[in-house]
Amino acid sequence: MGCMLSSSATVKPLKNEVDKQLEEAQELEKYIYKILLLGAGESGKSTVVKQIKMLYKVGGGPSAREIQEYILAIRRNVLEAIQILIEASKTLGVDIQNKDLIND
Repeated sequence: MGCMLSSSATVKPLKNEVDKQLEEAQELEKYIYKILLLGAGESGKSTVVKQIKMLYKVGGGPSAREIQEYILAIRRNVLEAIQILIEASKTLGVDIQNKDLIND
């Protein structure tokens, strides 16, 4: 049994191709920024990531599913705020009806 050596002619083109691919990868990596967000739970790390994604259209911006989730969350928050205002007006005895809009 013997050892075989590959000729340097076949090694050089392969090495050049690998070097070229590495250079291309490094060129692309120059434009990629990585952020490490540290913080306690419920401190807003996910919110920051979502805002960056929306502002800079990372990954093409929010998906259709994410947009629907945002719409539902906003509607839910508006309804909760209205309910809180109605309850607070009852508790404080504040009339919230606009008397100009009531027909006699």
